[in-house]
Amino acid sequence: MNATAAHSVLTNLPSSHLHLAHLRLRFQALADLRLPSYPGSALRSGFGHAFRKVVCTMGPIPCETCLLRSACPYYQLFEAPVPANAPMLLQKTGHVPHAFIITPDTSRKRFVAGGESFTAKLTLLGPAIRSLPYFLMAFQLFGQAGLGRAKNQFALANAEALSFLDGVHEAADTSSYVSYYDGATGLAPGLPPILNLMLKTISASQAHEPLTSIQIHLQTPLRLKARGELVTQLTAREFFFNSAAA
Repeated sequence: MNATAAHSVLTNLPSSHLHLAHLRLRFQALADLRLPSYPGSALRSGFGHAFRKVVCTMGPIPCETCLLRSACPYYQLFEAPVPANAPMLLQKTGHVPHAFIITPDTSRKRFVAGGESFTAKLTLLGPAIRSLPYFLMAFQLFGQAGLGRAKNQFALANAEALSFLDGVHEAADTSSYVSYYDGATGLAPGLPPILNLMLKTISASQAHEPLTSIQIHLQTPLRLKARGELVTQLTAREFFFNSAAA
């Protein structure tokens, strides 16, 4: 899909559809570094700070009083309030759920020697796909600032996009990924491959088989708060409420 076609798809997004882009990011350690015990939290935190630095031109003023907030990618992704007509569950979160997912590779060892690589996956949902160039620049800036307390520096070496074929793919199949961004040249060909999910069709197909249970595997410790206090007895309500607020 070329940039013009992708832009047309994203700007004419029906309410019954959800667009999704999935990328695999490869980072290169500029010196020996040790990944945090739970790299997902560190990656998301460092990325968020870098993303604001990349897009914000107004300095330390509060986002809610900024005249540019309606056109600001940071505000739309991190600070936008929930619309008045949103479901009650979202109303209680105070802000729109983040339209991106950063998934670190938890299978590798924490120590990364200088020159070696480590990876993470990035999933963008809906209009967030248009902000992909900001995501790439933010990860570059994040790498310059460094990871964790030791401020270990790294570089975004490349990004590969998952190629969706008729909406079917195997995430574990490396042949499904195509080169998208090269850190050496800094070039990326417009927007990545986009999967168009027809939500109404999915809902209709699942109506014949009602969902009675789900199984969730936690790969890292989970820390949730409810009404200002740590959750010690996890319920489905608390889990999904906090997921919506993430």
